[in-house]
Amino acid sequence: MWKSFSLAVCMLIAVSLDGAQKMHYDFSNYYHTEVSSVVFPKTFEDVQNIVLKAAQQKKKIAVAGAKMSQGGHTLPSEKESFLVNTKFLNKVEVFSESKSARVGPGATWKDVQDAAHANGLAVKVMQASNIFSIGGSLSTNIHGWDHISGALVETVRSVTIVDAFGNVQILTPEDELFSLVIGGYGMFGIIVEAEIELADNVVVERKGVQIPTEEYAEYFNNKIDGNAEVILHYARLVLDPTKLFENVIVVDYVKNASSYKTPLKLPAEPPKGHWYERVTVNFLRKNRNLISLKQAYDNVVFLKPKVMSRNEAMLPNIRFVYDSNDKNADMLQEFFVPKHNLMPFLQELKATLEEYDIHLFNATIRHVKQDHLTALPYAKTDVFAIVLYYNESLDVKNLEKIEAFTGKAVDNAISWQGSYYLPYHRFPTLAQFQEVYPEFAYVLEKKQQHDPQDLFSSQFSKHYLKNSTR
Repeated sequence: MWKSFSLAVCMLIAVSLDGAQKMHYDFSNYYHTEVSSVVFPKTFEDVQNIVLKAAQQKKKIAVAGAKMSQGGHTLPSEKESFLVNTKFLNKVEVFSESKSARVGPGATWKDVQDAAHANGLAVKVMQASNIFSIGGSLSTNIHGWDHISGALVETVRSVTIVDAFGNVQILTPEDELFSLVIGGYGMFGIIVEAEIELADNVVVERKGVQIPTEEYAEYFNNKIDGNAEVILHYARLVLDPTKLFENVIVVDYVKNASSYKTPLKLPAEPPKGHWYERVTVNFLRKNRNLISLKQAYDNVVFLKPKVMSRNEAMLPNIRFVYDSNDKNADMLQEFFVPKHNLMPFLQELKATLEEYDIHLFNATIRHVKQDHLTALPYAKTDVFAIVLYYNESLDVKNLEKIEAFTGKAVDNAISWQGSYYLPYHRFPTLAQFQEVYPEFAYVLEKKQQHDPQDLFSSQFSKHYLKNSTR
C-alpha cells in the first residue's frame, strides 16, 4: 500500500500530467499521435517510477529530448502511453583532468559547449549544429565534422539507463546493452546520463577550396586522412542546377599557432535565428530558381580563410533555417557509401533528384569511420555520408512523390554497397530496412530478452521492428 502511495506521490511531484489527450507532432510536422500523459522527470528515481507505473498499467513509453527526429521516434506507438520528456534532466558537469563531461539527456550540445568552453575544452563529436539533445544524439548515434573520432559512440565512456524493469544500469562499451542503447532509438531503456570525451579547444583556421567532385575522394585520402593537423573536415556540394554535384567546396579546419584570443563566452543564436537570415531563407524557398544566390554566398563565406577556436567552428547558426508550419516541412535524408563508390552514387542520385523534381537547399559530404560498436551500424565500413536538406509541401500527392524519390535513392545507395540513416522520415520500405540493416534480427532477439513487455515502443520501432516479426 505504502509503495503504491509513494509511487503516486512521486509521479505527481516529479512530472506534469496532461489531463486530456493532446495531439503531439514530431519535427516532421507530419507524424503525430494523441498522448494521454506527458511526463517531465527530474531525477533518476522519477524515471524509475515512470517505468514501473507504465509497466503496471501496461502502457507504452516513448522518449523525447529536443524532438528533432522526423520518423515518429519520439511518439508513442499507442495513444494510452507515456511520453517522457527529458528536458529537466539537463545537468552538465565537466572534468578538466580527464577531458570528459557527465551529461544529462535533456541537455543540448550548446549546454555542453558552454560548460566545456569555460574549462578550455570543446565537444569532440556532435551534429553540424548544437540545438540537439544529448539523449537524442546518443539514441541515434550521430556523427559530425570530426572525421578522426568517427560517430558519437566512439566518444562515450559510459551511459546510464533505466531499463524496462525499472533498474538503473551503468553501461560501458564492454556491456551488451551498451551496443543496443547507443544508436538503439530508445528501444532498450531511458538514458538518464552519459559520460562523453571532450577535446582541447584549439585554435584552427578554416580553409576552403573548390574542386571537381570527382577529385574529392582522392583529396580526402591524400590530404585529410591521417593528417593530424586537420581536426575537422567536410565538403559542401555545389548546387548549381546546370551542373549539379559537379563541384564541391572542401572545408578544412587546420590547427593554427596564431595568438588568436578565444572569447570568454560563446555567442547564443536567437531562438528563431536572426531575422535577416530567416527572410533570406524564406525568399529562396519560394524562389528555387535563385539557389545560385545561396551558392554565391557560400563561395564568399567558405572560400575565405578565417581563424577561430574549435568551439566557434562548431557553432554555425541553424535556427533560422527551420520552417515550422502545417503546409511545408524541412526534410533531411542521409546516405552512406564506401569512399570508392561516392561518384557513381552521386551520379545516380543526381538523376533521381531530377526525375522527381527535388530542389535541394543544402547538400554536404562527411566522412564516418566504420562502426564496430553499435548493434545497428550505418557505417558498415569507412564511408562518406551524403546529407540532403530540402523543404517540401505536406500535401498528400507531394508526399507520395517524396516517398517514391526516397525509395529510389535508397535503392541507389544499396546498389553501391551503401546504407541510409534511420532518424528521418519512414519513407524506406520494410524490405529496404531489412536489407540495409540485417542486424535487425539480432536486435529483435535482444528486445525480447531485455524488454519482453515491449514497454519502450515508438511509432518508428513499431513500424520497422515490430512489423518485422509478422
